[in-house]
Amino acid sequence: MKPFHVVLLLPVVALLGTPFFPFVNAATPWFGLPSVVVWVCAWCVLTSLLLAWVLRREESAGLIGDDDPAEADAPDPGERPPAGSAGREDRA
Repeated sequence: MKPFHVVLLLPVVALLGTPFFPFVNAATPWFGLPSVVVWVCAWCVLTSLLLAWVLRREESAGLIGDDDPAEADAPDPGERPPAGSAGREDRA
């Protein structure tokens, strides 16, 4: 685990701590909506942004590759199959 992975604990603490934050549980609405709804929606958006940021950091650190291993094994669409293998199955 790299140090930049610690930032992923922020949404966990923010969402699990929602009932304990007095400013979120206030009776005053935020933007005309209950404050808890705005809080949870904001953290949903922020979580997506944080996950994208961590993904970019992992790619730049070389922890994950940006190429798909399934693509490496797939034949090129313009490539012809080997001679004698078209339409026949190997029978033992």
